[in-house]
Amino acid sequence: MAPRLLFQALIFVCITVLAAILGPFGSYEHGVFLDRLVYWTVLNAVSFAIALSLIHITRSAAPKLHGFWREAILCALLTLFFTPFLQYWTVWYFDHLNAENPDLISMGTAVFSVAVCISILRHGIPYSFAQKTEKTEPPLENEEYLPKLLERLEPQQRSPIQRVSVDGHKVLVVMQNGEQELRMRFSDAVAELEGVPGFATHRSHWVAEYAIKAVATNDKGRPELHLHNGDIVPVSRKHEQNLEDRGLVA
Repeated sequence: MAPRLLFQALIFVCITVLAAILGPFGSYEHGVFLDRLVYWTVLNAVSFAIALSLIHITRSAAPKLHGFWREAILCALLTLFFTPFLQYWTVWYFDHLNAENPDLISMGTAVFSVAVCISILRHGIPYSFAQKTEKTEPPLENEEYLPKLLERLEPQQRSPIQRVSVDGHKVLVVMQNGEQELRMRFSDAVAELEGVPGFATHRSHWVAEYAIKAVATNDKGRPELHLHNGDIVPVSRKHEQNLEDRGLVA
């Protein structure tokens, strides 16, 4: 399971169990723990499904939309689509307890408030990661960052690899102490990078995690990686998930 999926699963379980125990928004008064656990499990599962679907739709429909405006639209759409289900599910599930029918406006306000809080948390994780990457440049003597690919390079240039890319019929290996071209397939070069924390950002680009300084957006609204050495690496739509899995983008 990908790190991001595992993280999402753990968040789902923690939120569900915690909600069942604490019974927020008045649910504590409407049933025992098992009743609340079922209620919050269904509620959170639907909210997660709607939220992930909306994120996918907005990225496909408006790829240039980022930051505040995308999050604002997502929060508004989530409130619009999830609140009716929340009211229906609450009334139907707790009907046998003669619970008071919830007010749609108050529920919508609660949904929007929670969505905003989650949005803030989602953007806080990439910021924390960006701060961390400023200090993770590996020392030259660290054997952990000396992969098999370095054996093909000139001894005086062997140093932590920053990125690898396709250059015509060759592969360009950019290191901390310089760069060198190798006549080999890109897939073989990536295979020989085993042990180095990194990932593909494009069908012809690979980058080491410790080389990333920041994530920016280009003129076309696509994310791109800015490295410590000043290089800029593109990110294709197919490989954007690799950034999400590492918390680089929300």
